[in-house]
Amino acid sequence: MTETVQEVPSPEWQITMVRADALEQVWPYVVGLVDGLPEDSNGSYTVEGIVDRLLDGTWQLWVVTKGSLDTTAAIVGTEVYTSMAGDKVCTLHFCKGAHAKQWTHLLRVIEDAARSIGCVKIEMTARKGWAKRLPDYRMTHVILERPL
Repeated sequence: MTETVQEVPSPEWQITMVRADALEQVWPYVVGLVDGLPEDSNGSYTVEGIVDRLLDGTWQLWVVTKGSLDTTAAIVGTEVYTSMAGDKVCTLHFCKGAHAKQWTHLLRVIEDAARSIGCVKIEMTARKGWAKRLPDYRMTHVILERPL
């Protein structure tokens, strides 16, 4: 999935994938959201780990805006991998921000991009509330955690 940073003036919500080489340009607009991801993930993620994966291209960063980077409302992190069965899969690792009701439909852009490179499904680990927001998705598993 290759895209570029775009700042197209528009009153409409849009989602754009940020190339690894453009991450530094976008960072000031997303750092506040990324900083909250370690807590949201119960410590499974670190900011440094996220940045490393974005910079090496393992993960892709998508930015949700309303007209320009100054209006960044949310970020989505994806990864494309090949499953043990040989299927190409796009995973949404995180989806964080505000105004989700107004831009959730834009996840179809990610779905289309994944489909265009041969992915056969999208999967995500998410809070239960996302299941209500995404009626085309079905809950197949529940993650259980126990601190040791």
